[in-house]
Amino acid sequence: MINLMANSEGPKISLDHSELNFNDVPVLEDRYEKIKIKSMCDIDAEYTAFTKNKESIWKVQQRHGILKPGEEKTIDIVCNADEVQKFSDVLHIIINNGDDKEV
Repeated sequence: MINLMANSEGPKISLDHSELNFNDVPVLEDRYEKIKIKSMCDIDAEYTAFTKNKESIWKVQQRHGILKPGEEKTIDIVCNADEVQKFSDVLHIIINNGDDKEV
């Protein structure tokens, strides 16, 4: 009898930012920032990106996608503030069968 063991891991990605700061945004005007997402594995990495708050002033332009091994994509985040105040939110990037990220 032989015991076989294996450890598996899902897709891994890296982000070029851990935080996005839009600074001062004119009210009711679109302001764009970009975040690069890169596959760091030998299998496809399927992702879904969204903000924590359902009613957010930030919108993710490319909410869903698949990264091929080593592929890099840019996700556009648009901010449209509807009043004068300080806003904050969390961008969730969920990796199917992998480690999730927050920005």
